[in-house]
Amino acid sequence: ERELEGRRVRVISPEDLIILKAKAGRERDMSDISIVLVNLKDDLDWKYLKERASSLKIDLKSFLLRSLERIPVHVENAPKVRKSLRRIIEERL
Repeated sequence: ERELEGRRVRVISPEDLIILKAKAGRERDMSDISIVLVNLKDDLDWKYLKERASSLKIDLKSFLLRSLERIPVHVENAPKVRKSLRRIIEERL
Protein backbone atom coordinates (compact mmCIF):
# COMPACT_ATOMS: atom_id res chain seq x y z
CA GLU A 1 0.00 0.00 0.00
CA ARG A 2 1.00 3.58 -0.65
CA GLU A 3 -0.46 6.91 0.31
CA LEU A 4 -1.74 9.00 -2.57
CA GLU A 5 -3.41 12.35 -1.97
CA GLY A 6 -4.18 11.39 1.62
CA ARG A 7 -5.63 7.98 0.75
CA ARG A 8 -4.15 4.54 1.16
CA VAL A 9 -4.16 2.68 -2.15
CA ARG A 10 -2.97 -0.74 -3.13
CA VAL A 11 -0.28 -0.90 -5.76
CA ILE A 12 1.30 -3.84 -7.49
CA SER A 13 4.83 -4.76 -6.48
CA PRO A 14 7.52 -4.42 -9.15
CA GLU A 15 8.05 -8.18 -8.96
CA ASP A 16 4.39 -8.94 -9.65
CA LEU A 17 4.37 -6.38 -12.44
CA ILE A 18 7.32 -8.18 -14.02
CA ILE A 19 5.53 -11.53 -13.70
CA LEU A 20 2.32 -10.16 -15.25
CA LYS A 21 4.21 -8.53 -18.11
CA ALA A 22 6.23 -11.70 -18.71
CA LYS A 23 3.05 -13.77 -18.79
CA ALA A 24 1.58 -11.44 -21.43
CA GLY A 25 4.89 -11.44 -23.30
CA ARG A 26 4.13 -8.61 -25.72
CA GLU A 27 6.76 -6.33 -27.24
CA ARG A 28 5.51 -3.33 -25.27
CA ASP A 29 5.73 -5.41 -22.09
CA MET A 30 9.41 -5.96 -22.78
CA SER A 31 9.92 -2.21 -23.08
CA ASP A 32 8.09 -1.60 -19.81
CA ILE A 33 10.12 -4.23 -18.00
CA SER A 34 13.41 -2.88 -19.30
CA ILE A 35 12.60 0.37 -17.48
CA VAL A 36 11.77 -1.49 -14.25
CA LEU A 37 15.03 -3.46 -14.49
CA VAL A 38 17.13 -0.35 -15.05
CA ASN A 39 15.58 1.48 -12.11
CA LEU A 40 15.00 -1.28 -9.55
CA LYS A 41 17.48 -4.06 -10.29
CA ASP A 42 19.13 -3.84 -6.85
CA ASP A 43 15.82 -3.72 -4.99
CA LEU A 44 14.01 -6.62 -6.64
CA ASP A 45 13.25 -9.83 -4.77
CA TRP A 46 14.93 -12.15 -7.27
CA LYS A 47 14.12 -15.28 -5.25
CA TYR A 48 10.41 -14.44 -5.34
CA LEU A 49 10.61 -13.71 -9.07
CA LYS A 50 12.24 -17.07 -9.75
CA GLU A 51 9.77 -19.03 -7.60
CA ARG A 52 6.67 -17.26 -8.89
CA ALA A 53 7.71 -17.60 -12.52
CA SER A 54 8.42 -21.28 -12.00
CA SER A 55 5.02 -21.88 -10.39
CA LEU A 56 3.34 -20.20 -13.38
CA LYS A 57 5.58 -21.95 -15.92
CA ILE A 58 6.95 -18.66 -17.25
CA ASP A 59 10.39 -18.64 -18.85
CA LEU A 60 11.27 -15.46 -17.01
CA LYS A 61 14.98 -15.58 -17.69
CA SER A 62 14.49 -15.60 -21.47
CA PHE A 63 11.86 -12.87 -21.27
CA LEU A 64 14.09 -10.60 -19.20
CA LEU A 65 17.12 -11.19 -21.40
CA ARG A 66 15.07 -10.29 -24.48
CA SER A 67 13.75 -7.23 -22.64
CA LEU A 68 17.28 -5.88 -22.30
CA GLU A 69 17.27 -5.05 -26.00
CA ARG A 70 14.43 -2.59 -25.30
CA ILE A 71 16.39 -0.39 -22.88
CA PRO A 72 15.64 3.15 -24.04
CA VAL A 73 18.42 5.01 -25.80
CA HIS A 74 18.17 7.90 -23.35
CA VAL A 75 19.46 5.65 -20.54
CA GLU A 76 22.97 6.82 -19.79
CA ASN A 77 25.56 4.29 -20.98
CA ALA A 78 22.89 1.82 -22.12
CA PRO A 79 25.38 -0.83 -23.37
CA LYS A 80 27.08 -0.96 -19.98
CA VAL A 81 23.72 -1.08 -18.18
CA ARG A 82 22.57 -3.87 -20.49
CA LYS A 83 25.73 -5.88 -19.77
CA SER A 84 25.34 -5.41 -16.02
CA LEU A 85 21.69 -6.44 -16.08
CA ARG A 86 22.47 -9.47 -18.23
CA ARG A 87 24.98 -10.62 -15.60
CA ILE A 88 22.47 -10.09 -12.78
CA ILE A 89 19.74 -12.03 -14.61
CA GLU A 90 22.11 -14.89 -15.44
CA GLU A 91 23.28 -15.11 -11.82
CA ARG A 92 19.94 -14.81 -10.08
CA LEU A 93 17.59 -16.73 -12.33
